[in-house]
Amino acid sequence: YDCSARFIAKQGAPSETHGFTLFTTDLDDDGNDDLFVGDPESNEVAVYMGTGDGLPNEASFFIAPPLTDDNVGEFGYSVDVANLGGGFGRALAVGAPGTRVDRKNEVGSVYLYRINDMGMPDLESPIEIHDLDPRVGSRHGLWAGGIRNNARDRDELVVMGATEGRVHLMVDDLDPDRKSVV
Repeated sequence: YDCSARFIAKQGAPSETHGFTLFTTDLDDDGNDDLFVGDPESNEVAVYMGTGDGLPNEASFFIAPPLTDDNVGEFGYSVDVANLGGGFGRALAVGAPGTRVDRKNEVGSVYLYRINDMGMPDLESPIEIHDLDPRVGSRHGLWAGGIRNNARDRDELVVMGATEGRVHLMVDDLDPDRKSVV
């Protein structure tokens, strides 16, 4: 196997968790895989949009939690894309298990970003999903993503908080006005 290695450096000061999560998918359906690099310590996900020549040296854009929410912790711990069907369609799911909810530490949340027709996430209006019964240290969002449900022709959103051993499933069409998972 003969190849030339290339290092993609993080812009700015590196954190110890840069690259903790790596996820690839063809987000914009151009035939080229795109790379998502999670950095939970910095609360961001760097996105490198692939081209016919490979990946760029610098991130194409960054995804960060909403500016209005200063309780978010470990954003980018998990990243996945799910086709939730119904009126929602494809969504980018970003886990943030260190998020404070209802004044309780490390309850965790998952942020869903709708993917538009151009294959780009709507970064302006994510939907935050968290447990209806928030418990300190449950850390929901350690993993979040889609599991295929062929009977309904879509993915079910699965959110896992491993410290409690509970797994949550989002069933039915995701209602954008609903902010929690049962």
